[in-house]
Amino acid sequence: MIHWHKLIADSMITKIPFDGVKIFTNHSSTFLHWYKDEKFARLRFLLGHMDGVIAPSTELTSKIATVFPKTRALTISNGVDTTKFYPDIKKREQMREKLGYQENDRVVMIARRLEAKNGVLYFTKAISTMLAKDARIRILIVGSGSQEQTIRDFIQKNGWKEKVTIVTGVANPDMPYYFNAADVVVLPSLMEATSIAGLEAMACGKAIVGTKVGGIPEIVTPNETGLLIPAKSETAIATGVLTILEDDNMRLKMGHAALESVQRNFAWQEIAQNTTAFYYEQLQRSI
Repeated sequence: MIHWHKLIADSMITKIPFDGVKIFTNHSSTFLHWYKDEKFARLRFLLGHMDGVIAPSTELTSKIATVFPKTRALTISNGVDTTKFYPDIKKREQMREKLGYQENDRVVMIARRLEAKNGVLYFTKAISTMLAKDARIRILIVGSGSQEQTIRDFIQKNGWKEKVTIVTGVANPDMPYYFNAADVVVLPSLMEATSIAGLEAMACGKAIVGTKVGGIPEIVTPNETGLLIPAKSETAIATGVLTILEDDNMRLKMGHAALESVQRNFAWQEIAQNTTAFYYEQLQRSI
């Protein structure tokens, strides 16, 4: 069996003759772009040799089924390592002290590649309303990308340097410190498979404000583990964040529910079992 993940390079390599089962996991934003542009011939050329396909959201699974109606497609979410990402008071205190936050500060965080598809400029534009409505709010942006300088310029122009922190180059083993330091985490994406950053934040017991795109509604249960909002709306982002922060009991209850949801549905052990079962199914079909 061959199981690959990269849409272009790996798909070309796996075209070599092979007497076995070929499975592709599709978590590619390029696939979504090509699907939107109806470049179906290109997708069929790259993926026509696969025997089965796994996708981390029902949106991706349904689109795959449209292009490859005879190929077995199964939704298996991304997961999170709950032995590394979990609520930790010491990590919270250490990181908040390092970043200069006070006990009463309310930290609103995004952990994203700073690219257009992740909706980071909409989040940046929402900062004005959030800061105006709640003086306790501090903004934590963890990530880098092509829109980083635009965001920095916007922050400088509005005089927010004391209230907005941008951290780049953070290795994944350090991310639990940042998620624990936050009070609410925002997923402002314009397209998404299953947000691993969202799952990591939930595993650390954080309420989520996420857009209704891709796989985000499959990890965020409205009014239980967070809030779902329309994409491309700085107003909706600000309103969602402020709604959660104005009620500490609700925020903590959502965070606890988020943690339980991840432990129950998105731990890697569960994902591995589902993937292994799909392997056996495809092997049986090939006999």
